[in-house]
Amino acid sequence: QLRAIPEWRESYIGYKRFKRLLKRLPTAQSSGSFSPTASLSLREPSELEAPLLSGPYAEVEALFFAALDDDLRRVNEVSVAETESIETSVTLATGGEALLSQEEVAALYCRLAKLRSFMSLNATAVKKI
Repeated sequence: QLRAIPEWRESYIGYKRFKRLLKRLPTAQSSGSFSPTASLSLREPSELEAPLLSGPYAEVEALFFAALDDDLRRVNEVSVAETESIETSVTLATGGEALLSQEEVAALYCRLAKLRSFMSLNATAVKKI
């Protein structure tokens, strides 16, 4: 959270929310209805829509993946919009024969660094979940 870009704060992966959802699953392991290796095994294409978990845990799984889809959509929207904006700025700035000023180059660099940080933090969140 400390490295989060303030103007994109609402667009980050909801790491804490996902961890809370996943904490609802450990009791499934003790009841024998959850098998990590079975969940990761190759499945037939017809089975891809079926939940990995059964019983009450299927609801947690559905909530988890719906929230993940929503968060990834928001991350993608921000990253695509910012990438397009940066590309437009570079195209406009380099379209003529004039060179970019040092301030313009620094501003573009800062925008790229912010985008990289945003993407890196979100990738880390997904990996840790």
